[in-house]
Amino acid sequence: MTGDHSFPESFGSVTSLTLINLAKSADPAAWETLFRLYSPLVRYWLRKSRTPGLDEDDLVQEVFRSIYSGLGRFEKESAEDSFRAWIRTITQNKIRDYLKTRANKPVAAGGTTAWRLVEAAADPEPAADLSDLSELSEDRLVINEALELVRMEIQNQTFQAFWRTTMDGIAPDLVAEELGIPVHSVYQAKSRVLRRLRDLLE
Repeated sequence: MTGDHSFPESFGSVTSLTLINLAKSADPAAWETLFRLYSPLVRYWLRKSRTPGLDEDDLVQEVFRSIYSGLGRFEKESAEDSFRAWIRTITQNKIRDYLKTRANKPVAAGGTTAWRLVEAAADPEPAADLSDLSELSEDRLVINEALELVRMEIQNQTFQAFWRTTMDGIAPDLVAEELGIPVHSVYQAKSRVLRRLRDLLE
């Protein structure tokens, strides 16, 4: 589904304020959606820091425990107050804690090598084996997941009408002919999906 398409400017920056407010109210569905949206990004940062795969799931859980406990204190008072930056800070702190713990264990890398790993966690470099994941921007990771969530919520024809017009750049009248639906239904489908994406991402 994701391919090599460019995302439309109407998606804007990823902040999820509507979703955050719902999650703050302890809405279980909102929290599950928040986890679904941002866990791929947290995993991306963990892999960039070269944390071993065997420990990745535990670290993801630790990060989201901190997000859950601190979510009520997060406030976006200006454009610079990024929810993603807040999550990244939490993730980096967990990585530092993890690497310090490993550095103190006999089986871990010792001395200067271990502390270089700790220092690198502040601004980790991409690992060599990230494959396709390393090619994705951070925005794209979250938007991809949002698209998948919306796709699962609506009828396939509605999503295809959105995808063909917005992502593939096909004229609405051609999409209507392709899908066998009226042109106004194509516009309605596009509007409906974009509105739902904004609920998740703005």
